[in-house]
Amino acid sequence: MTSDREVLEQYFHDYSVCGKCKICQACHVQEVDDERFWRNCPSGTRFRYEAYYAAGKLELANALVRLEMQPTDVAVHALYTCMLCGSCEEQCYGVKQLFPLKVIELLRERAVRDGWGPPAGFDSLKENMAGAGRLLGDRSKENWKWAEELGVAGALAADNILFVGCSYAARPELEDDIRSLATVLKEAGVEFSTMEEEPCCGAPLQETGERDLFERMALENVARIKASGATRVITACPHCVYIFKEEYGDILDEVEFVHASEFVARLIADGTITPKKLPLGKVAYHDPCMLGRRLEIYDEPRSVVQALSEEELVELPRNRNNSLCCGGGGMAWWAYPELASWVACERLFEADWAGAERVVTACPQCQWVLGKEAGSCSNAVKVQGTWSLLARSLAGGEEV
Repeated sequence: MTSDREVLEQYFHDYSVCGKCKICQACHVQEVDDERFWRNCPSGTRFRYEAYYAAGKLELANALVRLEMQPTDVAVHALYTCMLCGSCEEQCYGVKQLFPLKVIELLRERAVRDGWGPPAGFDSLKENMAGAGRLLGDRSKENWKWAEELGVAGALAADNILFVGCSYAARPELEDDIRSLATVLKEAGVEFSTMEEEPCCGAPLQETGERDLFERMALENVARIKASGATRVITACPHCVYIFKEEYGDILDEVEFVHASEFVARLIADGTITPKKLPLGKVAYHDPCMLGRRLEIYDEPRSVVQALSEEELVELPRNRNNSLCCGGGGMAWWAYPELASWVACERLFEADWAGAERVVTACPQCQWVLGKEAGSCSNAVKVQGTWSLLARSLAGGEEV
């Protein structure tokens, strides 16, 4: 077992007292000037039906626990198109102290337990995780040459582990960013290694409700981290660091889990590295849901990006705890790619509206989802990750 296991009935109060006040549909509207950007629930905004907002899923939980209904195809679709972005809980907890996000996560676990979820579109995901132990199967083996070239491949002898994560490991379009981060760490004098045959952190399983398989995978990771003797795990993936802190933390309390933006911000602050300002134009930082709302890490990644830019950062209308999901949250993108594309285009429209020429983020999932839609949503906004820009800055390069 990792963190204490909970069940849906423990949150009976949360889903039984929901008054359908609708605040879960929006962001903190007093902090957003333009009404065009008040809505903040990705699936609810797309499908405009009560079941797709948090209140609808709380009603579903209430009816299922009370044995008042059987799950329908619409209920399954509403549950698994949710991106688990946490915007609903950001609104609801502050006013009513309810936990709609937790209810939705446990409702997915109930769906798996009772055999009505996840839908068939997620079958290949589970096969990849149960087989290769990685989100994208064996594809990740192809993209580790950079670790060998830098001499950090699977040594497991350093105090620091750089946990790469499935997105960086398996997507060629993100390889430059993870190589750049590793290069920056080496140049800063940080001794680290990657994990040999690194498995997934388990986040995709936790997000789809596959708790049993998640815990088996998590405990394997825990054993390997313990055996390595490392005292710190650095990762550039917010999903990984969230799982490490929230699920692994209780049984690995001697290990520090840190997101790369936190770690690099320290290196800049203490003068270990000194980035050179780059001509990036008008840059907006996109807050990833996991890094922002879930872990409340807002300032560190901004400080890193600001250290690279000649101009002050442009803030998107929905920023920090009001941030709109990129479209890649909750694993909805796996079975519903058209929904992910729609949400990504909405975010890129917002960046274009705010006058940003470039969107920089500190999450590989956000970078990938937004990046593949850039240019197809009738805007000229460029999407980049933080680490390739940082490496070019430290190398004194002007080309960005």
